[in-house]
Amino acid sequence: MNIKTLSTITALSMSLFALASPVAAQTRVVKSIYRSDDGGVLYVRIVGDTVYGFGEHPGKKYAYVLSGTKNGDRVNAKFWDIPKGTRTEYGAIELQVSQAGARLVRKSASKIGIDTWQEIAPNGISWPGREAAGFQKTGVGDLDGVFVDETATRHYVRELNGDVVWVAETAAQPGERPAWISVFVGKRKPTNGFSGNFADVPKGMTSAKGTFGAALIGNQRRLALQQIGTSRGHTLDPEYAIDWDRFASLIRNALEGKTIGYSYAIGRNGALIRSGAGGFRQLAQDGSREKFTVNTQSQAASTSKTLTAEMVADGRTRPREYNYNNSGYGLMRLLVPLVATPQQANGQFKLFKCEDNHGQLNSDVSEMFVRYLFDKVLKPANAQASYFPSGDFALVYDSANPSVKGVPPRPDFSRHAGAGYLAISALNLREVSRSAQPRGHYLQIAGSEYVQRQPGFRSSRFRPRR
Repeated sequence: MNIKTLSTITALSMSLFALASPVAAQTRVVKSIYRSDDGGVLYVRIVGDTVYGFGEHPGKKYAYVLSGTKNGDRVNAKFWDIPKGTRTEYGAIELQVSQAGARLVRKSASKIGIDTWQEIAPNGISWPGREAAGFQKTGVGDLDGVFVDETATRHYVRELNGDVVWVAETAAQPGERPAWISVFVGKRKPTNGFSGNFADVPKGMTSAKGTFGAALIGNQRRLALQQIGTSRGHTLDPEYAIDWDRFASLIRNALEGKTIGYSYAIGRNGALIRSGAGGFRQLAQDGSREKFTVNTQSQAASTSKTLTAEMVADGRTRPREYNYNNSGYGLMRLLVPLVATPQQANGQFKLFKCEDNHGQLNSDVSEMFVRYLFDKVLKPANAQASYFPSGDFALVYDSANPSVKGVPPRPDFSRHAGAGYLAISALNLREVSRSAQPRGHYLQIAGSEYVQRQPGFRSSRFRPRR
């Protein structure tokens, strides 16, 4: 972008933002969370007499912005579906407030598809995660779609008949309450600018409110955003949707009935997009048939090499003429302790004069490697894994001969760490990948069919490589 263009954008942004002013400091504020009669959730914030709401139901694939005015026991409002779901309804709605604000009842005809909302406590809510765009446009004349700012916050924008509304949803761990969620309600200006008001709603834990101005950057589908009342992301770039349902379906179709058991997790920009599992982690010949879940720890086979690479934040360099060989990754089991804890590791080498009497040297050095992996890679990612798992873990079966008993994990698997033998679930593997990328490391996770294909090693491959 040249200096002249940048100056034009800056001037346009300043002219829009100069119109904004903070909401009065003494305004009465009410926050509530409601469960709708179809199982959805509505997060409501009332600032003075102005109502801001964000409703969602991932199972029914809808999400909406609610904006209106409270007058006595009535709320006269509009709602707009936003592209966190696939539904595209909009319209007017009148609500009656009863039970001292604990119950909302729809009193007018509306396409919203809900009759009542009952107030609930935030405790025990399974907080829905972020989603890719359920519908979107690609031009600058209609902003429908998902945008992402420089803080990785996702903005679900809907533009209709001059109205521009959206929900900004910051990143959070799956099932955890986000730090903040904002509802924006504004208008498009003839100059291709946008202005209006915003307020945080109680899906998040903050209470910012104020005014906003936004401007298209040149003729790009890109927005410069300024908020008066808080300081958050300033540049919104479009995030065009992948058909995540089809992506997940292709994974299931590739694995279902073709392997003993599997799981998968798909993430993007910090959000868990889709996950699933099928088949069994244990078969009848080993005591009982146990279902494979997204939390089942399974032998990750060579996928665990990516975690070894993350330990030195240097990825994997493949020779031009590739020859499958684990010696390089096994070597990392020795090198990482020498780098991470050189005094202790060197002491072990000197003590044994570099002779692995009865495997003790390998055992001690491997222990250092495993400790470093768990403390420096898995723990910061809030990920769980094990070389000798218990509970929800998968036995290793030969898919070509599934009637044979499965192979359980062995206590000595950690002695062969670096190239494989690590048991980890699909969800936890995704957490490691997500955690690595903000630090500037590119962690490529192998295809789901190999990662969790029930999977791993055939029994003949359990022999340690030296």
